[in-house]
Amino acid sequence: DRVGGLNRVSQVLSELIDSMDSERLARVLERSEIAPAYLQRLGYILEKVEENNSLKEVLTAFLQKGKKLQRVPLKPKGRRTGYAIHPHWKIIENVRIEIG
Repeated sequence: DRVGGLNRVSQVLSELIDSMDSERLARVLERSEIAPAYLQRLGYILEKVEENNSLKEVLTAFLQKGKKLQRVPLKPKGRRTGYAIHPHWKIIENVRIEIG
């Protein structure tokens, strides 16, 4: 909760998504060592913010180059059992995010 929680992250991404650059994201991903779990969460939230966006596609392509995705909880410190799992991002939907 260092950034105000997932709802706040979703709100900020919703406000900024039109100004985000998918090509720049691809370059950053190639040079960084961000854990897949963080990228899965980001992709999941971006999809919730705007279903058809190029950022989500960049994340998908990058993650497909690596290992098989593991199931990760949307809320890291939340429970892991008894929740739906997003089929694409392998996110355990253990918290509901509100956008807007």
